[in-house]
Amino acid sequence: MAMIVDREHDNHREIKSIGSCKVVQSFVYLGSLIDNSGSCENEIRRRIQQARVAITKLTKIWRDHNITKSTKMSLVQSLVFSIFFYNSETWTVKKADRARIDAFEMWTWRRMLRIPYTAHRTNVSTLDELGNPKRISSIVSTRMLTFFGYIRRSDNMEQLVVQGHAPSGRRRGSSPTSSVDTTKQLLDMSIKSATELTENRERWRATVLKTIDNIRVGNTLALSSSL
Repeated sequence: MAMIVDREHDNHREIKSIGSCKVVQSFVYLGSLIDNSGSCENEIRRRIQQARVAITKLTKIWRDHNITKSTKMSLVQSLVFSIFFYNSETWTVKKADRARIDAFEMWTWRRMLRIPYTAHRTNVSTLDELGNPKRISSIVSTRMLTFFGYIRRSDNMEQLVVQGHAPSGRRRGSSPTSSVDTTKQLLDMSIKSATELTENRERWRATVLKTIDNIRVGNTLALSSSL
């Protein structure tokens, strides 16, 4: 099996095989979907769908009034969100992906609380009822930054892969979003500055926590302004 990664994302459809290998547009490797677009959008959609199936199978538990809310939240974290988080530290998350993740999270909590679609409940009130748990988009960002710090402190092939440097000519159009691009956007600093921070674990940990706190404040303001 072979996959051709190109900017047109057509995977050279005229090529049926290379040698004895079938040419495919995507494949699952170690549980993660890899496609020739180089984007993580399809993998994020796939993870959300798998987590939705998991929470639907637990409907009897959500209906059981003898199970406390805190226990149900623990089950969501361990049996539903854990499916979604698989390999999330390697994702590249764009603005549309983050919005999709937030929507999935609110759907999950409403499903757990048995809030019908006809109920005029805001996301803020739903999160307040749950004690304002840490948003899963913030957890994804934390995992990505933690992984970035680990890779930058390493001296192996993983660092080269994350950097995404390849000897090629500059083509027309915008470049695909990379892991480095996502890190720069989250930290609001250059990769050179971020790399210098990773050399000191304590400074890097403090920077990650501050970044996530800022994201959390931004999410709260966004929810409040939508009321």
